Amino acid sequence: MIEKKKRATPWKSGKIISIRLRNGVYVLAQMVREPYLVFFNHFKEKNSWKGVTLKEENILFCKAVTRQFLRSSPVTIVKDLEPLLDYRLPKEWLYSHMGGHPITVSVKGQERQVAGFGQRLSLVQADKESGQPEDNPMLGLFQAYILPDIQEQDWERVGQAELMSLEVFPTLNERLYLCFLFGKNVNPELDISLGKPLPDEYETYLDILTNSPEARRLYLGEEDD
Repeated sequence: MIEKKKRATPWKSGKIISIRLRNGVYVLAQMVREPYLVFFNHFKEKNSWKGVTLKEENILFCKAVTRQFLRSSPVTIVKDLEPLLDYRLPKEWLYSHMGGHPITVSVKGQERQVAGFGQRLSLVQADKESGQPEDNPMLGLFQAYILPDIQEQDWERVGQAELMSLEVFPTLNERLYLCFLFGKNVNPELDISLGKPLPDEYETYLDILTNSPEARRLYLGEEDD
């Protein structure tokens, strides 16, 4: 079980934090423009980061997060590292069109149905530092379409772009754990949205999406009745 915190860690641009994931794995992140966190491909089984240098080439992804994520995740402030300076938020994002519908996916030979995904995805230009309303991640606004309707031939082009949604606990925590397992940036939400074949390792992520007893036990410590 991952113990929940009652108060969210106060936000400060440049603040470096570690987040404890399941199975005792820690990951490094840096607060940038609120509410965006930059996550790094730095994972350890001990919460000690001496000698680590934060570089752009080690970034996994940048994502807007909710206060609920910071409140519920086991977060430690890391004071002995220098922050990554002059980071600029991405200008290309993925927009999920309204009208969510259930999607049938298969993991470990079993079909499961997950809900809440838009009917199509677009790659859009959205400058989050423009000083315009598009800056607000809650509004889902953007300046222009780049790829209005993403198709299979576009998968490689959009593979490193992030959905404009705000991430929450525990789906983001499980995604980060999957990044640790695979040793690179992986995005199960995007893979599901695009209809890609899913690896067996995504089973727990799907447990979370379907609110299964297994996920509640793992992340919330709930026991079966």
